[in-house]
Amino acid sequence: MGIVFYLSFFGFSGAWKKYILTKNSIGIRAQIFLILLSSLLIFPLINTPSLFFNFTHGGSFAPVGLSLIIGSFIFGAAMQVSGGCASGTLFSAGGGNIKMFLTLIFFILGSTLGTYFFEYWIQWPSFEIIKFDNYYYLVSIFFVLILLYLFLNKQDPFKEKLFFIQNIKNSYVQHRIPLWLAVIFISILSFLTIILSGHPWSITFGFSLWGSKFFHLLGMNVYDWGFWNSNSYTQKFIRGSILLEVTSLMNIGILLGSLLTSIYIGKFSDISKLSNNDYIKLILSGLALGLGARLAFGCNIGALLGGIVSGSLHGWIWLIFSFLGSYFVVRYFQYE
Repeated sequence: MGIVFYLSFFGFSGAWKKYILTKNSIGIRAQIFLILLSSLLIFPLINTPSLFFNFTHGGSFAPVGLSLIIGSFIFGAAMQVSGGCASGTLFSAGGGNIKMFLTLIFFILGSTLGTYFFEYWIQWPSFEIIKFDNYYYLVSIFFVLILLYLFLNKQDPFKEKLFFIQNIKNSYVQHRIPLWLAVIFISILSFLTIILSGHPWSITFGFSLWGSKFFHLLGMNVYDWGFWNSNSYTQKFIRGSILLEVTSLMNIGILLGSLLTSIYIGKFSDISKLSNNDYIKLILSGLALGLGARLAFGCNIGALLGGIVSGSLHGWIWLIFSFLGSYFVVRYFQYE
């Protein structure tokens, strides 16, 4: 994952900003391709286990309520200020981007704060979990996303082709992976993740675990926090090593993958000078990313991608309100 993300710079925040400002939709079309391919691979695993020797694979499901709406809106706004989503922050920090490394630290802290206040925001108004477990859902999203892809492609003034085979050679010379090829790799790696772990790929849970472990070292009794006592899974891993939890291990792997790749191609060091204003923006946006992700039951990976491919309505709600948060910041604050 770390290698693929670093070599493709596949992300959500930059693609959304580019579309909002210029109608250049190549990044969003790549995301549509990712959702389609990942859904075709993963949805049957979760919803038709009998096809796969009765292996049980859990999905990413969450209730639709006030915390989801507010959290996803905050996340979408914050990732435009910081310049990175969850996956983008992780691979950029691993690749030596000082700004993203600082964002990552406060992303972890914000996620931990959201974990600490779990008992408060989990009581906000919400509906029960709404999920779709039949193949009508898969067929429906296939046609909806194809139509959206065609619409975005038609209105794109730049007419950049996503599926452009001839750019592989040029990309290789420039140490880059074409977006469409990156999507294929990410989808396959996401599929392998659920095969090996039993649940979809996610990121933010690992941040909450790291932050809580850190505060435990400082003497806080994190074992009594409501979040870590909410189910048997959380109880198990807050008391164990961070090297025993899947999300934590994958986050470490992404950091190492991007680190080794950036060193190999000679682009690790990022000596960008940060002003006081930059520090304030990165600290606040990092905190907001972590808090927003925790309120919204995940980030652009665990909630958006994981939710949609699982057949959970919360994934679509997350997508809508996160995009609205991004649009709000890009249009009315950064680019007045």
